Amino acid sequence: MLKLMENNMMNDQSAHYFIVGLAILFYSCFYIPASAQCDINTCIRSASLTASPPVFNAANRSIQINDITFANAGCNDGDFILGIDIYVFQLLPNNSQIRNCNVLAPVPNNLLGVVHLDLGKATICGQSFEIEQVIIGTNTGFEICDGARYQIEMALYATTDVNFRSLDKTVDSELNSSEYLLTNLGIIEANITNTFNNGQPVIATEISNWATRSNTTVIVPCNQDVEIYAQGQSIIADCTPFGDYSNAIPSEMVNSFSYAVNGGTPVIIENSLTGSSGGQLSGAISSINSACYGGIITDMIPYTFDASNLANACGGTEVTFSISTTDVFTNQTKTAEYTVIFDSCVPTLTLNNSALNNAVYAAEQTINSAGTITNNGAVVFQAGDQVSLNNNFTVPSNTNFAVEIATCQ
Repeated sequence: MLKLMENNMMNDQSAHYFIVGLAILFYSCFYIPASAQCDINTCIRSASLTASPPVFNAANRSIQINDITFANAGCNDGDFILGIDIYVFQLLPNNSQIRNCNVLAPVPNNLLGVVHLDLGKATICGQSFEIEQVIIGTNTGFEICDGARYQIEMALYATTDVNFRSLDKTVDSELNSSEYLLTNLGIIEANITNTFNNGQPVIATEISNWATRSNTTVIVPCNQDVEIYAQGQSIIADCTPFGDYSNAIPSEMVNSFSYAVNGGTPVIIENSLTGSSGGQLSGAISSINSACYGGIITDMIPYTFDASNLANACGGTEVTFSISTTDVFTNQTKTAEYTVIFDSCVPTLTLNNSALNNAVYAAEQTINSAGTITNNGAVVFQAGDQVSLNNNFTVPSNTNFAVEIATCQ
């Protein structure tokens, strides 16, 4: 059975930083009588928030934000909190913010992570402060993914919502517009292994023997099921452990997984739960749920091709499995094929004195039977040339019985 993989992007939902050595819990401040909500620009000079462009540090796999400077923030209410938030968004190849792959919530709270800097309860009219550096990385529970492109935003807020900093939500979704100042710090790309070219998706498509991962044509008996490794993914970033694409960040893709018998019309491999094994055939959202479609990957459980899918296999019947993955953003396609030959088929099948159950009995050429059908249901004899039933063959009245003379596949 194939599975839908949800991308497991690591996100920091509770990374709270405590600022040490900064005289920010300042209560020597101007106080203005109460009002219903804060106005962050209550000071004579407008509030300000700046920082140097974010930097990706490949050595320790972290995002560094240097020289954060803030000034002239205040509130005209007696009960408020002052703070700075840093937001991390994952970008798709078209520079839009990813919406549905393990982010914390819908837009605008589609965050991979948020850092809260608690500045206490203070009005800092006429004052400016600097935070030398904030590091976002594995030490704070945020996993940087190879090839990922991140947009970083920073907000300075003063709000009467004293519970706001306990939420992993953005200021523009939770606070009044007068209570915050939002600054876009820009985009960075996390390049660790040089696998990704300018943030473009990498297509990983493979189909092979599940046990050996060999793509060489294999010959099996006619009645033997075949276990197949199938992978159809397009990823925009690879997360630790690298190369384990079940933890990668998927791009939007179209997958087609099928098989064809002796070069005939391809048959889409279907699954009653998903419509097609591994996920839908188009778009980014599964038709079953709102989880991100991670593509097809059978790393834990193989896709098993049931030999009974071949109604009547001939010796030498070739079944070619094909998987094709197209990335929606680049329109590039990668295809892989794997061929299985079914051999050692039964030329003549003799069913004398057999209790025949609900099933299809097939032979390349001839079926001879003196058996008795014992189960209610349907029994089909399928032969390429002849079916012989002797005088002892019996069929109960409540059983469906059919004979088919058909060329083997």
